Amino acid sequence: MKGVFIPDVTIDEFRNASLEGVEALIAEGTMLDMDTDTMRPKSHWIRHDDPDKGTYYECECCGVQWAIDGSLEQNEMYYCPKCGADMREEDD
Repeated sequence: MKGVFIPDVTIDEFRNASLEGVEALIAEGTMLDMDTDTMRPKSHWIRHDDPDKGTYYECECCGVQWAIDGSLEQNEMYYCPKCGADMREEDD
């Protein structure tokens, strides 16, 4: 069995350093905004009302489009089924 490197820092110090790195990547646009508890990207649905296609929703994170019967809440669309983004934002 190979050895495991254990850094000489506490778990909290390691977590804080990791979160600072993630926040820096988000700030520079390299990484999407993430929910640090679930490690899912945060996004929201973009509603499209097309006369030919009807109403459908697009995930801002991955761009996949979903046509559903009823509302987002009725269909419990709190996460994107494709990329898993957390869609529980005030803009739903």
